[in-house]
Amino acid sequence: MKFIDQLYALYKNHLTGDEEDLFAIIRGVFQDHSREDFLKLACELSDEQVEEMVTFYFLELFRRKIEREGLGHSDLDDSGEGRLLH
Repeated sequence: MKFIDQLYALYKNHLTGDEEDLFAIIRGVFQDHSREDFLKLACELSDEQVEEMVTFYFLELFRRKIEREGLGHSDLDDSGEGRLLH
């Protein structure tokens, strides 16, 4: 995608690979844009890219929900063995 290529070219000498840094860059770029700007950008995406974007968005929301609810973390049982909480 042209937008990502341009963003990468702009920041490639400053990237550390840290996900928090990447989030800050993307958030900063989009901070002053309107809904219409986002829709214009989305209209440039292929059907596959839109599906991927929506999938990642809902995956992240689902991951956050699981994290908030405390699911999927393991605790030690009486024997010292790990067990998954359901």
